[in-house]
Amino acid sequence: MDKLAQNLKIQLFRNEEKKVDLTFKAKTLEWITELIPSYLAEKIQAKGIDLNNLQKKAKEKLTPQSLLLYEDNEIRIHIWLE
Repeated sequence: MDKLAQNLKIQLFRNEEKKVDLTFKAKTLEWITELIPSYLAEKIQAKGIDLNNLQKKAKEKLTPQSLLLYEDNEIRIHIWLE
């Protein structure tokens, strides 16, 4: 049986400087769409990434995994379960 993730991690860098480094309980994934600022969610979705679908898939299997890595010229965000 796969080991279940304990934590949801979110890191955000702006111009290579770490601005956000958060750790939540893995079950917080349920609210991931509310944790991502709307301006950033729009950029992510414009790249064809469906945050609601990502949330649904990850909730089905709460094992350690990378959920999202988004980068542009200014911002890098990484969201994962560990």
